Amino acid sequence: MNKQAFKDKLIEGFKQKRFLLFCLAYLLLPVPLLTPIAHNIGFSDCLWAIFFSVLLLLSLFVFLQFFRIKTVKLCCTVLLIFTVVPSAIFIAYLLFAQAFLLSDSITSIFETNPEESKEFIAYYMNPFITAGIIAYISIPVFMILKMRASHVISIGRHKLAFTLVITVLLLFVTFRPAAHSVYFINFYKTYIQYKKRHYNEKKEIASRLKQPFAVTKLQPDTVGQTLVVVIGESLTRRHMSLYGYGRKTNVLLHRGDSSLAVYDDVVSPQVHTIPVIRKVMTFLERSHADYFSSRPSLFELFNRAGYETYFISNQPYGGRYETSYDLLLTQAKHQHDPSLHKKPDGVVLPYLQEALAEKKKNKLIVIHLMGNHMAYVFRYPKQYDVFHNDSDGFIRSKAKYMTPEARKTIDRYDNSVLYNDFVVSSIIRQVKASKASSAVVYFSDHGEEVYEMRDFAGHAYEKVSSYMCEIPFLVWRSPSFGRYRTDLTFDPARRFSTADFLYSFTDLAGLRYQNFDATRSLLNQSFKPRERYFGEYTYKDVKDMTANMEGSK
Repeated sequence: MNKQAFKDKLIEGFKQKRFLLFCLAYLLLPVPLLTPIAHNIGFSDCLWAIFFSVLLLLSLFVFLQFFRIKTVKLCCTVLLIFTVVPSAIFIAYLLFAQAFLLSDSITSIFETNPEESKEFIAYYMNPFITAGIIAYISIPVFMILKMRASHVISIGRHKLAFTLVITVLLLFVTFRPAAHSVYFINFYKTYIQYKKRHYNEKKEIASRLKQPFAVTKLQPDTVGQTLVVVIGESLTRRHMSLYGYGRKTNVLLHRGDSSLAVYDDVVSPQVHTIPVIRKVMTFLERSHADYFSSRPSLFELFNRAGYETYFISNQPYGGRYETSYDLLLTQAKHQHDPSLHKKPDGVVLPYLQEALAEKKKNKLIVIHLMGNHMAYVFRYPKQYDVFHNDSDGFIRSKAKYMTPEARKTIDRYDNSVLYNDFVVSSIIRQVKASKASSAVVYFSDHGEEVYEMRDFAGHAYEKVSSYMCEIPFLVWRSPSFGRYRTDLTFDPARRFSTADFLYSFTDLAGLRYQNFDATRSLLNQSFKPRERYFGEYTYKDVKDMTANMEGSK
């Protein structure tokens, strides 16, 4: 058969297999065609995404001309299965956030606990969204069912054409720009890279734990101490009256307490919980990703120093869905998971009391709260439903995006901040009552933007703003602790990023070890401020971008 005959057969295939063409277009093109509305990728990236997606569509269409209808339907069904989830995620993100999902955020999806996802879906799911999802999946299913048998091009007679189309299809697996430009291929490649990284880190950490590593203490063993780290969630300091917010969201924590240092200029190193925890609990650095597993983490250091270590989390962890976070926290000698009770953060207090009551000389207790995580209404009991804009008129913005629902969301967020004030102050009160030489450090993993300047509530690296990285940072010390550690400096005006938290907290405990750097400890007299990064942005860049957005609203 000559070239013209082949072209004629191909055109005939187009006509007979229009449902196949429509199905492939439906599964492959909506995401790239929507990329121009994303504010976080360039125009050339949009063009490449469209180009490679169209090339993949045409290649698949030609490839399927060589097979019978059963094989064609099977291939389309497999493609539907592999594209429906990433397509729904990317399209939702593009429509609601006007941003294209980047690799770090995709990884955060893989590390999100299923229980957290269920809660989010339960709160935001409604009949319209449910109907839309059903319709979205039903359309390609209908197209697959409507496909009918038609002429099949012989592979034997057209070996060159078949080889060429196979070569083009392999391009999307082997050629990085092509794979990166097709949304669902990039999605699954990111997943494979994440799983590979997790496997290697787990193996390296297990090996390192068997190696000797010296950790010494500045204080003599006769002086016992209790140290507590409280990690909050999604709390921006801009919604705390402790930092000047107009609503009285802090009624128990206050600056008049001489034992409480309230730091005014602390930022988070990332916008999602697990990337932050990976930095906070280890020596991981932007230029040294290997430090995550090649150097000791928080619990390991304190275990080697002879501390009894405890982890209490109201955020689900462990089980079948192990993440890199679990590699760190499971090093604690005692682990408690009150998240199983599905209650607000006050549920951690009995577990803390139990740990404090144990007669151990030195204790490290790490508490991870659900804090102010969306959906905010789940974060506090009914008696903390205090703030209502309908009655107090606190929200005066007349912006178009400030709808009644947006105002209600702000009310709920502020209620969650008020309850968080109770939880954190209760933790300090319990530690204080234990009469031990003790200290409590509280900070949030990252901040949150809640309709401050646009139609958006939440945190997302693709929509980065200073509200998402400016966090509270508090240090409380018992009187006896202060008497023993006169070498420490508590200067609330110091500029700091929790990326260097481990240096600071081990300094607070008086631990010394290989590679300890006093200049990176917030509490050391030798402290030197460093450039602060929020992901790949500098904090200054983030502030400038936020100022520009606020100026243009």
